[in-house]
Amino acid sequence: MKKGIAILLTLLMLLPMFGAQHAALAEKSPAAQTDSVISRTEADAPKTLKVTGVSSNSKKAVDCSLVVGQTLRLKTDASRKVTWTSSDKSVVTVTKGGKAVGKKAGSAVLTGTDGKKKYAVNVQVNWVLKASSKSTSMMAGVTRTIRMTFKEKGYLTWHIADPTVVDAQWDDYWQNNGTTLKLYLTGLKKGSTTVTVTNSATSDSVKIKVTVKAAKTKAKYRALVVGEETFVKVKNNQYWEDTCTRNTGDMNNIAAMLKKVKGAGGAKYTSVVKKKNLSYDGIRNAIISTFKSAKETDVSLFFIASHGHSSGDGELTMPFRGNIHNKSDVMDYLKSSKGSLPIKTLAAWLNSYVKGKVIVILESCGSGSAIFFRKDWENDASELVLCENPKELLGQDRGNEADTSAAFVSKAVQAFASRDPGLVESNSTGDMRSPKFYVLAASRHQELSWGTESGRYNYFTKWLIDGVGSASRSPADTDKNKQITLNELFYYISKVGDNEPFYDSDDKGPYYQHVQRYPASSNYVLFRWK
Repeated sequence: MKKGIAILLTLLMLLPMFGAQHAALAEKSPAAQTDSVISRTEADAPKTLKVTGVSSNSKKAVDCSLVVGQTLRLKTDASRKVTWTSSDKSVVTVTKGGKAVGKKAGSAVLTGTDGKKKYAVNVQVNWVLKASSKSTSMMAGVTRTIRMTFKEKGYLTWHIADPTVVDAQWDDYWQNNGTTLKLYLTGLKKGSTTVTVTNSATSDSVKIKVTVKAAKTKAKYRALVVGEETFVKVKNNQYWEDTCTRNTGDMNNIAAMLKKVKGAGGAKYTSVVKKKNLSYDGIRNAIISTFKSAKETDVSLFFIASHGHSSGDGELTMPFRGNIHNKSDVMDYLKSSKGSLPIKTLAAWLNSYVKGKVIVILESCGSGSAIFFRKDWENDASELVLCENPKELLGQDRGNEADTSAAFVSKAVQAFASRDPGLVESNSTGDMRSPKFYVLAASRHQELSWGTESGRYNYFTKWLIDGVGSASRSPADTDKNKQITLNELFYYISKVGDNEPFYDSDDKGPYYQHVQRYPASSNYVLFRWK
């Protein structure tokens, strides 16, 4: 218990730092990429309105505008008690004492009297939430952008009537001080549906009619599958080059799977390119050459099995090249600009050199950094996003060993976060954030990814391939329609992985690895059998 209290005190010391982030979060915070997004912005309208009484036969009135959910107190020059009424209570309500509340868009007249004087206020109530378009259309595989604007603080959610027709994602950053947000809508198949965006703080909602047309040309599917197996091994201050053959096994197994399945549109992969032990520049060149023919309506898949930094902020280890004579040789390699590949650089390459949608599958330690947003060490800039694993917040970067204090701190973190809507908790804010990426990462930020005891492949890859299965039996295909969505595959791997403990060579543990995904909620079809 003492240990738990000490950790909690450490956490509480960090709370002022959290509070200092509020303004930044309102202006430029990564928005939650699930079906919701949080804003700290409040309306600038006055909280009180002074009204002067006029004679009963006068038509003079005060004009006023409110937004839905806004409260306004009416003050008069009367020496006697004034009683107020509303001409339309569905638009704006008012208490006898003069407390008015906007209920829905429209206009109404508030009338007050003290027996001698009459008071009148013309009220225009405006919606908090607006959409740049109430209807949109696109071809299957194409993304359209709807800009949502709102004036009050709120909690925005979207709901799709038929999620098999269209997919939705929020933008990454706030604009206009947190009052504008982009909603990306991607066509999945021919059909029509309705997307409803709601501000739950005010019950304000907007409906967007979406029509998806069949693509004029069928999408083509290509894949680049990379296995990085050579690396530097260190033990007792001895350094030598070693191999990780399970990464090659992953490469071969994924390539074999892709030659059997079909893409979302029902077509087979026209090419599945395998590359082993690529250098920093080699990965970039392979991306360019493999996907050079991709069009905006095509889908490209990039898979890599590599070592990664489980305690870092998203870097893949490049294969070791050269001879090891001493510690200096190793350090020169590790510190070189091309000794590792930052995931943000990989994301930039895939974004720049590949047209259309990109499915990204990352098998490495710490691969969840592709999704988590963390400290930018180069520019010494920090963005605050609470992580799923509270131990990460405290700098403990390994495993889930049994510790009552961890649960104690987790409750403290959740208690704090639940009381402060300015803190966004999400597993989907990171480098690979755009409507073109669909990502599965083998492990959390600062978490190890484990290999099978046989050493032939990694567990994450095994679970993924097992989930995709075959045309006769696909365990991840929960609705049995012979197609596997991002959500379905994520939940299948999560269920298996969350019940698979690991132990290191010293029999320490148990440790777990947790698959990560982007977007956090998506019915985008990754693979299909029919």
